[in-house]
Order: sequence, then structure tokens, then C-alpha cells
Amino acid sequence: VEPYEAAIALVRKLRAQEIQTAVVSSSNNCAAVLGAAGIAQLFDARVDGTDVTRLALKGKPAPDA
Repeated sequence: VEPYEAAIALVRKLRAQEIQTAVVSSSNNCAAVLGAAGIAQLFDARVDGTDVTRLALKGKPAPDA
């Protein structure tokens, strides 16, 4: 997994300014992907497909329907 360097640079700049960061994904393997990319530690919060399952939320394509 190879992240976009410009996006990572932005997240690092935000964190340097003590701005909290989060990642949102519908994927159930978000944690594994972030870990494989070596960037999991850059995010203060993660909301992903495992939360959708755990909280019994509606999924795509119309999660608010």
C-alpha cells in the first residue's frame, strides 16, 4: 500500500499544528491498510466498516435512507 505523499504531508502539517485528524472508510480492513502503509499513527480517530457492523448502521449506496 502506497499513500499519496501530498496527503500525508498535509496530515503531518495539521498534526504539527496540534489539529486532530481522522480517517473515514467503508472498508472493513481500514486498520490493516493504514498499518501496511505505516500511517495509522497519524490519525486520532478511525471510522470504518467495522463500526458500521458493530453499530448496525445502514451501508452503501444510501446510508441515510
